[in-house]
Amino acid sequence: ITDIIVTNTSDDPIFRNDVTSWLASLSVHSYRYIQLPSTNRLADADRKNVNANYRAVQATMPRIYRHLRDTTTEYNLIIEDDVLPPENVIETLLHQMRQDVAAVSGLVESRYGVGLAIAHDLQQVTYPMSACNGLMTVGGTGFGCLLLRKSAMLQAPPFNNGGRTQNYDVEFARCLRQLGWKWLMDCSVRCIHGEK
Repeated sequence: ITDIIVTNTSDDPIFRNDVTSWLASLSVHSYRYIQLPSTNRLADADRKNVNANYRAVQATMPRIYRHLRDTTTEYNLIIEDDVLPPENVIETLLHQMRQDVAAVSGLVESRYGVGLAIAHDLQQVTYPMSACNGLMTVGGTGFGCLLLRKSAMLQAPPFNNGGRTQNYDVEFARCLRQLGWKWLMDCSVRCIHGEK
């Protein structure tokens, strides 16, 4: 690991101190700590309430992920704060990268559909966890556990909230596919998704 970016959307000073102390203790080339305006507990809010929470998430997440455009490495591993991947996640996902692959995701279960993966096919139909096996070419996934190729990302428009009808991650994956990139999901990388 050469660089780490931590984006904090919490106003909790104790959490901020814990995170910055942890970053300072790491043996990495460099790290950046980014404090964004508070969206405290937004990610944990019920997104089925479209007006109160869902659209707020869709507006906030692109602000976080736009910082990926400033990274110095070709491959960037994204782990969201409520996702626990297996220990070999970096090696496993990196092993699946090919010249035509923009992203490789681990398998993360949705908190809004029992037994559903946070992954969709080309028609935006969500995969049941039981249908996930081996290495799959998918239409896209969430960003919970994702290895993303920076050069592919820079070819797509900056992350946006997709307007009123589209999720930012679905829109981003669609753009990359239109550019000829593949999006993979390695179902052997089974992640624990906390507080489902």
